[in-house]
Amino acid sequence: MQRLRKEITGVRLVITVDNGISGIEEIAFLKKRGIDTIVVDHHEPGETLPDALAMIVPFRAVGVAATHDLAACGLAWKLAQALFGSVDDVLDEMELAAIGTVADMAPLAGENRLIVRFGLERLSRTRLPGLAALLTKTKLAGKTIRAFHAAFMLAPRLNAVGRMGSALEAFRLLVTEESVEARNLADLLDEENRQRQKIEKEVCREAAREVERTHHFMKDHIIVVANPRWHEGVVGIVATRLVDKYHRPALVLCEKGETAKGSGRSLAGIDLFHLLERSSEHCLEFGGHAAACGFTLKTTEIEPFRRKINDLARAEITPADLAARLTIDLEAPLEAFNAGVLKDFVRMEPFGIRNPRPVFLTRRLRVKSEPRKSGWGGQSFWLENEAGTITAEGVFSDAELAGRVRKGAILDVVHSPKEKSSNGLTTLELSVKDLRAAG
Repeated sequence: MQRLRKEITGVRLVITVDNGISGIEEIAFLKKRGIDTIVVDHHEPGETLPDALAMIVPFRAVGVAATHDLAACGLAWKLAQALFGSVDDVLDEMELAAIGTVADMAPLAGENRLIVRFGLERLSRTRLPGLAALLTKTKLAGKTIRAFHAAFMLAPRLNAVGRMGSALEAFRLLVTEESVEARNLADLLDEENRQRQKIEKEVCREAAREVERTHHFMKDHIIVVANPRWHEGVVGIVATRLVDKYHRPALVLCEKGETAKGSGRSLAGIDLFHLLERSSEHCLEFGGHAAACGFTLKTTEIEPFRRKINDLARAEITPADLAARLTIDLEAPLEAFNAGVLKDFVRMEPFGIRNPRPVFLTRRLRVKSEPRKSGWGGQSFWLENEAGTITAEGVFSDAELAGRVRKGAILDVVHSPKEKSSNGLTTLELSVKDLRAAG
């Protein structure tokens, strides 16, 4: 609010993206001063709506399924398309909408799928100096850009400066027209991302210890942990890590004096925003959607909030809802994954939420080598079919799986296959989801 007071001189219109649906007080403040507001947001509206000139919010668009899953970046891109009158006039901006859609973990179906597919194709030949510099920095220049690259290489660097301080440097990178400035900013974002990773790793360790110490796994379904030492810029990522580790929704808070700022992540099928909304008497403010949320409360309310949201969760969430699931699409032998089939998988991209990469079960594969560390931080090993006619490289990041891999062992493997090209050689790579001794 203090920043609004300083920066609204001469302003007649404010367009908010991704954060206006819960800005009741701020938008009322603007209206009193004769400033119109257009809200572009994909988060769930609360009971009270802001008094804005217009709201582009898909949850209020009755019967318009095509826009329901658009992330805020996709909505902003559609608004630009409407204002210019043609999609041809905003094609260069589609690559930005593609990165944002992937980063926001929006479902990759319907219009989102088209935005991401064609946006990533344009990204590989981008005319924006900032994105070109970022591609060079991440060694992606000249390569085919996939959703994986956007999610785990580009978006984290664009997000890092905002998490650690101010997002203005990322904004400058995206709008700069100077190649030298673009390279300098790409270097800065890369370094900020390294610092973010370092802090995130430490907070993840501390948060996991706090979960083990305080969480009642038999009684409570929602993890709630807080600490004044944790950096508020990484609590959302840490919540995601806790969900992956313990397979239950997680809310992580950073305490600052008398208040605590938190971020939450959920599991598929569990509406975290709905639970938060009904615990809102403990919150100073909150917002979000089914899969993710943000909120602020007084530190004295943390324990009452923990009890309330878990009381609600016990009435609605069963142990089966928290059980880890691995869906196998088909059982197939190694020889089924020929070049033609693997190219068909490429045509099914981009993969992500609601369009997952196909998962297969292949039985009786012989391990040819012990697991070894890979450059990307996971582990890899070689295996072959029983006849010894087809070889594939298995890769995984779950350290627990390494204990099941021994040279000469015969394994049943659950995996997603893809073609891997390196130094002019093409091999079959299996992204291993699970494995066990054959039979």
